[in-house]
Amino acid sequence: MRLPIVGRIIPIIADEHVVLPYADSEDEKAKYSTGFLKVTPAHDPDDWEIGQRHNLEIVNVLGPDGSISDSYGWTDWEEIKNPDVENLIGMDRFEAREAIVEWFRQEKLLEDVRPYAHEVGHSYRSHVPIEPYLSDQWYIAVKEPIPSLVARDSSPVQDESTGKMPVPQMIEGTDVPVNSLAGLALKPLVDGRLRFIPERYSKTYQSWLENLRDWPISRQLWWGHRIPIWSKAGDGGRLKSELSKLGEKILSVQMDSEEGTITYACVGPGDEGLEKKLEADGWVRDEDVLDTWFSSALWPFSTMGWPDETAELKTFYPGDVLCTAREIITLWVSRMVMMGQYCVGDIPFSDVYIHAMIQDGEGRKMSKSLGNGIDPLVAINSHGADAMRFTLASMTTDTQDIRMPVEKMKLPDGRVENTSPKFDIGRNFCNKLWNASRFALMNLEGIEADKFDKGKMTITDRWILSRLAKTIGDVTEQLGEFKYSEPLAQLYRFFWNDLCDWYLEWAKPRMQDEEQRAVAQNVLAFVLDQTLRLLHPFIPFITEGIFKKLNEIAPSRKLAGLVATEESEALVAAKWPERMDSFVDEKAEREISVIQDAIRTIRDIRSKYNKPPNEAMQVSVKASEETAKILNKNGGLVEHLAGVKGFSAGTATVKPANAAVAILGDATEVYVHDMIDAEAERKRLEKQRGEVERAKEAVEAKLGNKNFVKKARPEVVAQSRERLGQLVEQLETIERHITELDV
Repeated sequence: MRLPIVGRIIPIIADEHVVLPYADSEDEKAKYSTGFLKVTPAHDPDDWEIGQRHNLEIVNVLGPDGSISDSYGWTDWEEIKNPDVENLIGMDRFEAREAIVEWFRQEKLLEDVRPYAHEVGHSYRSHVPIEPYLSDQWYIAVKEPIPSLVARDSSPVQDESTGKMPVPQMIEGTDVPVNSLAGLALKPLVDGRLRFIPERYSKTYQSWLENLRDWPISRQLWWGHRIPIWSKAGDGGRLKSELSKLGEKILSVQMDSEEGTITYACVGPGDEGLEKKLEADGWVRDEDVLDTWFSSALWPFSTMGWPDETAELKTFYPGDVLCTAREIITLWVSRMVMMGQYCVGDIPFSDVYIHAMIQDGEGRKMSKSLGNGIDPLVAINSHGADAMRFTLASMTTDTQDIRMPVEKMKLPDGRVENTSPKFDIGRNFCNKLWNASRFALMNLEGIEADKFDKGKMTITDRWILSRLAKTIGDVTEQLGEFKYSEPLAQLYRFFWNDLCDWYLEWAKPRMQDEEQRAVAQNVLAFVLDQTLRLLHPFIPFITEGIFKKLNEIAPSRKLAGLVATEESEALVAAKWPERMDSFVDEKAEREISVIQDAIRTIRDIRSKYNKPPNEAMQVSVKASEETAKILNKNGGLVEHLAGVKGFSAGTATVKPANAAVAILGDATEVYVHDMIDAEAERKRLEKQRGEVERAKEAVEAKLGNKNFVKKARPEVVAQSRERLGQLVEQLETIERHITELDV
């Protein structure tokens, strides 16, 4: 076939890349296709692949400035004398396209024009379409065995009898040679020396390396690390002789081109004198600079003085953790591992943590153009640095993306900026931490560490230390697995619920008791110290400030005969809490759980019947022997936090007339005396009966399902049966109380 305008004879080929025309196809391309496709291997990546498959001629019609040129690949230019073609020379690519269409129209060769929208890559700087352009570039062969690496591993560089390179050893299950650059990056992952968190990103890393092509490392930019390669045309033998006289630091290679033989010389780093000698002898340095990712790949060790054996390099290389984004796993992470192995002989880090992408509330990426981004400095101004850190950490899970609603907020200085109500979560917690710590510090005035007597510890002391021990163990383990929302949620519950809502309230009256004061103060000081250390990675500023005050008031935080903390002037340098597994007290936790359930139940009844907090109430409880024993032994704890003036529990307690009743899950009945109107109580109990009946029916349906009983784990089935028994007991108790109202 003869190409119009140019007149070149071009082949017609068949290739699977072409989309065939189908009018009723769901594929938009098929609706617009003709079954024929022009192929320009020099100007489209897909066309290049087609050209390679069919050995097509590679013709470049563009110059570096995007204009039509006769100097960059028109091998048969002299045979083309068409004035229409000559008129195109020097024309901008966009203008040339319009001119070509017009030429076809004038020559009556244009059948039809159908607008078709498709995606075209644009430069994020100039905002114009990116034009594929065929040019000479420097590459690194990433899958070729490197002789120096083969020799380093004590294998022969070549077979002495045949002179050939040995068959390269492949990483198991791949076609990646062990001693190639790609192999250097992949082997640590296969060996388990390198891991990704979350683990699924290791697949991205491995797939990239297994399918990696040669790496183009030259860029036509104004700024960067200039490629250390010089070239000179001429007699190759003479030029190599010249280079050998200059020193051993020069590597050279000869290549034939249309201009003749060109010798390329690569100079090692740090010898400016040698570079000047080359240039004085007429050698020309390449104008390209190194790919950004090539330079970035050197960062883990080049910043510490490499290639010199510096103290910093010996101390800090290799590191431990890299935290980065998923979109540069291939571009940066793989190449840092690759170059670290090649240049220094070890991986630069062992753990790669891939953080989530923060999107706006609609799931869009935050960007300046959309105006939906949040400036961290604005978030700090509106809520505080710690509040921002707390909120972001609380949202960080193993998910790929997290959404943060964006709203306008007027700042104190009058500016209106983007921020997020999500930061309220962090601000509220920081306020709670500050206020509760200030209250605790007030109660620590005059603390005497040497007066602590472990024999005078109460159940609440043993309970809070048990809860702290579990929190230290869980948080330490979770942070070791690069989890952030889980340990922060656990710290939130421990500080806000266990320490503030319960222990601090129980400790208040003890602070006024000379016998109990020293024990309560020292336990509180120790627990606050450990809590601040656990919270410090998440909210470093406020915890540091509180820690400083704690040092002033209670410089020694120890529980004599039990545990002590290592003193530190600053929290940032303080030792991380050690595990306290021996402090876990399941018995104390079970008993406190019973007490808490009773208190919550009494509070709920008070709220339901609108009784003011300062109105003391009388309460009695009917429970099992064990539960009654726990409640009677710790009745003071119930009375203090539930606002009760008289409290008792027993196995045969009788419900008083007009008492409000609440039934706990283990059939424990709580009676708050002189609380109810009989008719209102009937309605409440009937409503509760309906809820329990529906729950009972749901569990019965589950247990009646043969597949559930057969396939579910035995412990799950057992839990369901236990739950059914509890619901039956609750229902019987409710029915009894309804009957009693009729008496």
